[in-house]
Amino acid sequence: MARTAWAVAIWAGLSVACFASDDPLVSVGDQKYLSENPSGGKITHIKYPTLGCATILKPGDSGTAWIWLDDAGSTSVFQLFLSPTIGDTSSTVDLPVTGISYDTSHSIYKVSYLVPTTLSPDMYDLHVSIPSQSIIDIQYNSVRIVPVETGTYTFIVVADPQYNDPRGMLEPGNYNTGNYDSFTIVEQMKKEIRALNPTFVIVLGDVTFGMDYEYEYEGAWNMWKDAGFPLFMVPGNHDGMATVENRTFLGFGCPKRDGLEDWRKYFGPNYFSFEFGGQHLQAVNSFDGSPERRDSFLIVNENHGGDLSQEQMDWITADMAGAQGMVVPYMHHSPLGPYRENGEFGMFSWILERIWDFITTGSFDDFSQTWNSQSTADWMKQQYSVLPMVFIGHNHNDQIKQYNNTTYRLVTTAGSSGEYWGYTVVNVENQSIVDTVYLNQNFMSIPTGNLFLKHLDPDPHEPNLREAEVRSGLSKSYPVTLQFLMPAGQVYEATNGTVIAQAPVDSSITRVWVQADSPVATDIMNPERLTVQVTASQIQGSVQTSGTGSAGSAGAGGGGGACGAPLGSGNAQGHLLLLGLPLLFLGLLRRNGR
Repeated sequence: MARTAWAVAIWAGLSVACFASDDPLVSVGDQKYLSENPSGGKITHIKYPTLGCATILKPGDSGTAWIWLDDAGSTSVFQLFLSPTIGDTSSTVDLPVTGISYDTSHSIYKVSYLVPTTLSPDMYDLHVSIPSQSIIDIQYNSVRIVPVETGTYTFIVVADPQYNDPRGMLEPGNYNTGNYDSFTIVEQMKKEIRALNPTFVIVLGDVTFGMDYEYEYEGAWNMWKDAGFPLFMVPGNHDGMATVENRTFLGFGCPKRDGLEDWRKYFGPNYFSFEFGGQHLQAVNSFDGSPERRDSFLIVNENHGGDLSQEQMDWITADMAGAQGMVVPYMHHSPLGPYRENGEFGMFSWILERIWDFITTGSFDDFSQTWNSQSTADWMKQQYSVLPMVFIGHNHNDQIKQYNNTTYRLVTTAGSSGEYWGYTVVNVENQSIVDTVYLNQNFMSIPTGNLFLKHLDPDPHEPNLREAEVRSGLSKSYPVTLQFLMPAGQVYEATNGTVIAQAPVDSSITRVWVQADSPVATDIMNPERLTVQVTASQIQGSVQTSGTGSAGSAGAGGGGGACGAPLGSGNAQGHLLLLGLPLLFLGLLRRNGR
């Protein structure tokens, strides 16, 4: 479906030239993201697609790159090309430029391009070269190429990975046989998601912890830049805290900062919408508002619940009115409450409030953190009352709540403290969400650390055979996708799986994608194994038998291996020395500021 890449003009009244595009992006409501280009971070010239706001295209589609350049529209030559996010990152594919226009109100070029019809389905980095300005820019993990777009597909929901959060180390959420910490569990989750090969992944916020944004945004960006699947991310309260002036307390310092500005520098717009397969996904920044509302000292703040600016409310109204598919909002906070109106931040007043909580309730937990402004929450509930589903993070546990006819699906944490570390698989059939539950009410999300792919070494006596092992401790089968690098041939056959696609790498090697159903285990302590074999016949030319085990081979105990396949059915411990002050309040913060 061709879309208008600059549909934001519809609601903002912008006078810009629009042209057809097959990008899924419908609207960017975050006008500050479009209007400003602050220094620092990872978003310098390419404003779309980005790591946190990707694009999904098919071979032969028309795409659009948004490129910020304050030169009054004088540039006439742009060179665009792609390189694989995972695998042979040195290989590149040129994207023929088909049109250039300039938006003077935002100093952004809209550069349209064609996706080559021969381009293999995969996840790619976008490179832009501007010879006249000696500029080369890149957005990692920003372009997903799929073979088809249908109304039946899978996407995955991730919530609260919280890079550098010590609570995930002190209270690990392992429901597996491994010994993961809050860093390695996210790496394992990425491998599992690549194996499950969803069309895209939405992230519900709290990507960082909020102690040191300079360090954490850089670390979180590095953690996700090689994801191997497209990301559509929104900020949470840990990502968006502000400090309106330089502060010190008990010898600790916190510089003036604004986490929502950092989000724009690293991941993309604070709120936007996109469409795929009959679904209109609305990415909402539920931690909106002025820096004064979001004022903090390190990770301590008064207002860590949800709220919306009038600008975003206007955008939500217009975006829903223009949606061409079923609207599916996703955000960090739940508008269902409980509520507490916004207050003014003060370090001493915050401590006194926690003491008062303990005196009056016997607990340091602050249960009034879900939403701060009841008026905006009531407005949002009314807006969404006709929708089937809304996805929510923040609470670090799985829940299903109903309001009128709308299901609010709360998703467990990916890497902080909570029930267990996991992620939610969402099945869409005929343009409708039909399933979001892994097993039962106790395990609505897949517990991370229980799905592994391992490519076995090639047998020199069987040059036309490749093998991989699928090991699963899950009590439900899921289709997984494996990549094999095979000797070039005309026919490939799979045992315990189905060949779903193939693409030549060179004259002697072909990449073959195989889909297999993961085995079902009785429990995580007794995982089951499945061996998948692929054989090649009618070989063309010579056969290479060394170093051709598989693309994205994970090795023993590894996971993943799909890495942008066709669609089917840091070490930061040393930095924790800086967390002295928050650890003093760890007991107070077990729930406060989730």
